[in-house]
Amino acid sequence: MTTATVSPMSGTERYLVIGGAGFLGSYIAQALVDRGEKYVAVYDLNKPGESDIIDGVQYFCGDILNEQQLLACLKSTSATVVFHTVSPVHGLQESVYYRINVEGTRTILLACEKSPVKAFVFTSSASVVSTGQNISGLNEKQVTIPDGKYEAYTYTKGLAEKMSLEHNDPYGMKVAALRPCGMIGPRDRQAMWRLAETYQKNQHKYQMGDNTNLVDYSYVGNVADAHLLAADRLAGSASSSNAVAGQVFFITDGKPRPYWDFPRMAFKLLGDDGKGITTLPYVLCVFMAFLSEVAAKLFGGPPSFPMFIVKLATLEQYFNIDKARTLLGYEPRVSFEEGVRMMVEWWKKQGEREHIEMLESKRRLRR
Repeated sequence: MTTATVSPMSGTERYLVIGGAGFLGSYIAQALVDRGEKYVAVYDLNKPGESDIIDGVQYFCGDILNEQQLLACLKSTSATVVFHTVSPVHGLQESVYYRINVEGTRTILLACEKSPVKAFVFTSSASVVSTGQNISGLNEKQVTIPDGKYEAYTYTKGLAEKMSLEHNDPYGMKVAALRPCGMIGPRDRQAMWRLAETYQKNQHKYQMGDNTNLVDYSYVGNVADAHLLAADRLAGSASSSNAVAGQVFFITDGKPRPYWDFPRMAFKLLGDDGKGITTLPYVLCVFMAFLSEVAAKLFGGPPSFPMFIVKLATLEQYFNIDKARTLLGYEPRVSFEEGVRMMVEWWKKQGEREHIEMLESKRRLRR
């Protein structure tokens, strides 16, 4: 695996990746080890599976809402650079997002301020600026986090981003926030699992909207590179840290494409011939989502076809990454096409087996 450029400070910092057993977090930990860092630790609710354990990484299990566990980990690792990558998946109850994104981030920040942490990189999301309207190529100054709540995940992520930046201290812990777009790559246990299930159920011949809306994607390793670049500058000289501290950065592959290009490419690699696609009109999708959300309110639980998914598939959402290129020196290494290919290859070799084992485990628990 090609990694980010070796930092001139390599070997002098001590790194802690909170959420490092997750998708992006594991790539950050791997990139640090690959470039020769000797002190890399992960703090996560669960230890990763055997196949995902990274040699040279120290693993700590704990809850981000438990300040004492965090403080113990920070003390044990003597971490000077912290990455906060924890993020719940979409489709959960609102209370989960407030607890993890808001309360969890607050607890992490307080623990870091009581420790010798000098650089803190928060993983936000490009979706924090979403309002249900098209966004076409805007930069960090042209679009801001809305005051109102569009959707629970994005709203609470936005609150956590603001909170993190408020803890930026010119004389203490320097903070930067990165806003990645939708990430793809091996070990993706969310989007890839949904795509594979859609394909296996023969539902892949349908699409919402006419596929003219452009969106951003990025290979997860590229996003990990951006995190290392931000951390290096925050922990570096006064001039480099001052230019980045307190800043937010959109992170994408810099090449927006129609929304359905990603699933169509994945379906093709899974064996689809690409023919016979049925386009569901936007108005019909909105009506179906409305009925789904009404049913959810009547009978409880999350909607099976939320309006958020319709918006996600039909809105134009892509961003300008010139700021990341200029201040971080960020440049995507791996192309979208290569990222999708590697992701599907991983699924065929390992991911599908994991998915089957997970479903079997759930069935046994229900018996």
